[in-house]
Amino acid sequence: QMDYIWVKTANRDYGKWRSAQAIVHDVPESFHMGINPNYEFDMDQAFIFQGFPDVFVTTSSPQIDILLKVDEGYTGGHSGTLMDITNVGDNTTMRLEGINYIIDSPEGIEKAYMQVTNSPATPEFYLDYMVIYANDVNHVEIKPNQIFGLYPVFELANADGGELSFAIGGELSSVHLILTPGIENREHGINNDGRSNLSIGTNSTCNFIIPGCW
Repeated sequence: QMDYIWVKTANRDYGKWRSAQAIVHDVPESFHMGINPNYEFDMDQAFIFQGFPDVFVTTSSPQIDILLKVDEGYTGGHSGTLMDITNVGDNTTMRLEGINYIIDSPEGIEKAYMQVTNSPATPEFYLDYMVIYANDVNHVEIKPNQIFGLYPVFELANADGGELSFAIGGELSSVHLILTPGIENREHGINNDGRSNLSIGTNSTCNFIIPGCW
């Protein structure tokens, strides 16, 4: 058994080098890890997770730790990915099924942090980043929906495990949309009851963060 392995691969597109690299800690006798891009995009479906990569791990020991960093544009799209996973069980997958993102680990994940950056979707919406943090999770399905085709809403289904939290940051522009009326001179805020408020006018720009947890 080895303490660490560092693997790096790179390609060059449009005159710029981009890389994918992984650091594996507590390396077992055998393991297999892969990341597969998703290129398909359906404008008629919720776009938040479209283009997110599939990640899979098989291992002979559930004590393996993995840090994975994929530069923006490495897989041919715009997004970049960072994952930090502690004590990964065998046959763990983080994958896209349709428009839903599924985290599945029959033997469990002690801790997992995933950040996806730079995901342009429509002229009216740009996802700067999305962060998912999971603690003692075996399975969860994150289902996205969009109000008026723009404002993202998430549903957590078939959850099995401890805790999950997530946040997104993005930009809405050139739309005429007013939600939660009665808020004056505030583009975005959080009510005392935890609800998110958003008020946007024509040709305006709004940066926002939406937290969530179970």
